[in-house]
Amino acid sequence: MRLVRDGEQVVVPISAGEPPTLLAALSERRLEFHGVTVAQMLAMRRYGYFDPATVEHVRHVSMFFGGASRPGGQERWVDFIPNNFSEMPAMIERGEVACDVVFALASPMDGDGNLALGLSPDYTMAAVRRARAVVLEVNPNVPFTYGNCHVHVSRVAALVESSDPVFEVALPEIGPVQRPLRHTSPNWWRTVPRCRSATAAFPTPSCSSSRPSVTSPSTPR
Repeated sequence: MRLVRDGEQVVVPISAGEPPTLLAALSERRLEFHGVTVAQMLAMRRYGYFDPATVEHVRHVSMFFGGASRPGGQERWVDFIPNNFSEMPAMIERGEVACDVVFALASPMDGDGNLALGLSPDYTMAAVRRARAVVLEVNPNVPFTYGNCHVHVSRVAALVESSDPVFEVALPEIGPVQRPLRHTSPNWWRTVPRCRSATAAFPTPSCSSSRPSVTSPSTPR
């Protein structure tokens, strides 16, 4: 935590790429800071710093609301940065989204000294290039992947070890609204208004059991 300075912004990867040990530690010590912000798309856990009473110390800045951040956004103690996901790397590189420190979850190092951020490289790699300090939480449950997701250990200011299971989103339950829709016609979404909102609760197995010719609601007529 000594690498985070007052008034700086910490960029955290989206979803499963968030480092729980680092964010829990920041939460525990949040009263030691002033004016620190944590910028992230789709926070998966509501850490201790999600606290309206301590936003002067550490405040969340959302780039996409989820269950953890939406209540604070509605109550106006979580900030929001308007964006298109595809533009986030460029916004960080241009300095439109500040990035002083990166906290990210990473795989163990390979023989060449590279750690992989394969769970969530998207805007994180741009943040790594921009940041003053990169702090990685190394977890053996994170797979070593290939492509544009490697950070060499020489670029890393500090490493923290953890062994927690990688975060997973459980499949939603099929309720009485969704159950009858599994074997309906390809045009069910046009004829039954309530079905449109019900599709969000379909788990993958149900979707795969539908006919291959089912038309997506986003397909033009």
